Amino acid sequence: MKFNYFKLAVIFLLGTLLVVYTNCGQPFSAPSELVFESNVYGGGSEASYKAFEQTVYPITRSYCISCHTTQEPMHADDDVRKAHDAVIKGFKVNFTNIPASNLVRKLREGNHNCWSDCNENADEMEAAISEWNDAIKASGVVTTPVDTAVYTEETNSLENEFMDSSNPLKSNTIKLNIEAAMLKAPMAIFKPAGAESYLSVPNGGTPVSFNSTDVNAGTANFSFTVPSTGTYRVWALAHAPSADDNLAYVNVKNAANASVVGGVKTWNIPVGTKFDWYQVPNINNNLVKDTMYTLELRQGEDGARISAFIVTADTTFNGMEVGDFFGITLSFDLSSALKTPATLMI
Repeated sequence: MKFNYFKLAVIFLLGTLLVVYTNCGQPFSAPSELVFESNVYGGGSEASYKAFEQTVYPITRSYCISCHTTQEPMHADDDVRKAHDAVIKGFKVNFTNIPASNLVRKLREGNHNCWSDCNENADEMEAAISEWNDAIKASGVVTTPVDTAVYTEETNSLENEFMDSSNPLKSNTIKLNIEAAMLKAPMAIFKPAGAESYLSVPNGGTPVSFNSTDVNAGTANFSFTVPSTGTYRVWALAHAPSADDNLAYVNVKNAANASVVGGVKTWNIPVGTKFDWYQVPNINNNLVKDTMYTLELRQGEDGARISAFIVTADTTFNGMEVGDFFGITLSFDLSSALKTPATLMI
């Protein structure tokens, strides 16, 4: 009975502490693992704070401050302790395998907001984490890494999961994560209780309208690659509460910041009482596999809300069957954690 209780407790812990591996420029072929209750070097020692401030923090403050002071993980926060804790508690660093640290992989494998050459930037981040690690050891606070985390085995890569016939997932369709958007104010993410998050510009009561090139307009940018070369369309789960709140602009750009859809597209979202799926007009263009693109949502009028974007080459997609498109199952081996054969399916 004690063992069963332990097993149930661990499963509950997995559910509550699951770290989601998001698609914010993350390589499509990267496997993932689940990590629980990591406490590397205590996560709060003065030596770790001081070392972080002198190594990794200058990088995040120089190159990540435009986003990661207002959105998770806040590793560029004005408060160095909050930034440090965001890295530790968000499992963004792995002192026992520094090249596998999320802060490094995002640059080297995901090309995530590199400030120059991605490989060189990844090397710089890896070196900074190594210096952080060495500084803690040299402080005498600890002599060996202390990582109390429980790790599952890695899943198969998402690329291979797509090819698995047991997963009813469309291999030419991707869903962009709203939480991963790179934001420019006044565009913001709203998280209402009991409902899905959405992007919007707050409506101050008086309608505000921008044209497609206004530098003061709020924007949200999503980096993505497509799983196969083809002709893609963009769909969005959107809500426009009135005719004064339904104008938006959408563009798809390449790594050179040039539009690949013929320029910014005007989108008059149908007015309604709830969120619904709509195809963004005049986007029907060829995209190439393994090429980095950026989808930009630009403010037209305040008040319009966007809860999800889907980029798809499937001509039958209309939003109604969206659940069937993302029925992928990931398997995590729990055998080492539970000391008995067990698998978590999510």
